[in-house]
Formats: sequence, structure tokens, C-alpha cells
Amino acid sequence: MGYDLSSSNGAQIALTWEQGANNYGSAVSSYRVSYDAGDPVGTFSVIAESVAATTYSATGLTASTTYRFKVEAKNEFGYSTFSDEISILAAQEPDKPVSLANDASITSETRAGFTWSPASFDGGTAVIDYRITYD
Repeated sequence: MGYDLSSSNGAQIALTWEQGANNYGSAVSSYRVSYDAGDPVGTFSVIAESVAATTYSATGLTASTTYRFKVEAKNEFGYSTFSDEISILAAQEPDKPVSLANDASITSETRAGFTWSPASFDGGTAVIDYRITYD
């Protein structure tokens, strides 16, 4: 099975995956999703059973935490082995900086100075840098 991350924020991660190449003569009836939040590392817990579609949204997650997911397919004979794992950080892009203003103490003919209030990072990890562009 292959995974795609369809969305992530500080409290939710949405996954999609492809059905396995072979169902050995019995249609897949559902999927079981397991995850590991790292406490202790390598301890997977079932987060959802009887998932009918090849998508699942894990909710109630902790921002800035890396989660590992794996999926099993089920047919009338039982569950498959686990899929490959995928690791995803529960995070999202920060809000935009606010209160952009000219800093007159830096401004000259060849320089321009600016100040702003930091961006919010409630949805995951801290802001690590800013990109300034001009037109």
C-alpha cells in the first residue's frame, strides 16, 4: 500500500492509501489503522477499525508530535500484514505575520527597515524564519 498525506494541522492528520495489489480471491471489506505517537517508540495502537474507504482522518492529536501510521486490509479470511509505515508531524503552516510597519530608525536612501508581530504557531512547530519579498 502506498500513502498520501492529504492534510495536516496541529490536531488532525488525514491519510489516503491505495488498496494492495492482490486480495487473493476475496474482496477487501475494510481497513484497520494503527498509529504510534512515540510513547514508547514502536508501540502501535489501533486508532480505527472497519474503515470502509481508503482514507482516514486521525483527530485529537497533539501539535508538534510526530505520528507513525500503518494500515491493514481485511477480507473474509482475516487481516493482511501491516503496510509500510509513514511518519507525519502534526503541524501546519503558521498564520501570516501582522502589524507590518516601517522602522524609521533603519530607513535610508539605500535601506529599508521593517518590524512586525510574530506569526502564530498554534498548529504545530515554532516559526523558524521569515521570507521578505519586494516588488
